[in-house]
Amino acid sequence: MTPTGLLPDDFERGPMQGLNIIGETTEALHRFLLDGWDQDRPPPRIEEDLSFVPKDREEVIYIYMYRAALNTALRNNKRWRAARVSIQDESENQKEIFFERPPVYLNLHYMIAIHSKFRSEAERLLGWIILR
Repeated sequence: MTPTGLLPDDFERGPMQGLNIIGETTEALHRFLLDGWDQDRPPPRIEEDLSFVPKDREEVIYIYMYRAALNTALRNNKRWRAARVSIQDESENQKEIFFERPPVYLNLHYMIAIHSKFRSEAERLLGWIILR
């Protein structure tokens, strides 16, 4: 069988990978923002709970993923491909080809809101997030 994207007859599906990838992406966004904090004051609090009521002087960044959509521009690239790993069977002198799952291309959309005591501080913080 040649690796043209067709599956062999005896093909068995393996375990799914990346079940937590969306949550890990959101956590990576949080870490990216906190790691880049370069101000002389403590970093703002990051919240996902939109019902959280901050204290008066507390700066809070609300990050909420509200939509996950398939990336239709890259959708046609999906097919079963021969993996980069193959095993040579010494007894039969035959190469076993492994297939990998096609990636799922997603666009993740986030809503970002800021709470601060003064509107100008909130706008400054939002500008920092956009530049970051």
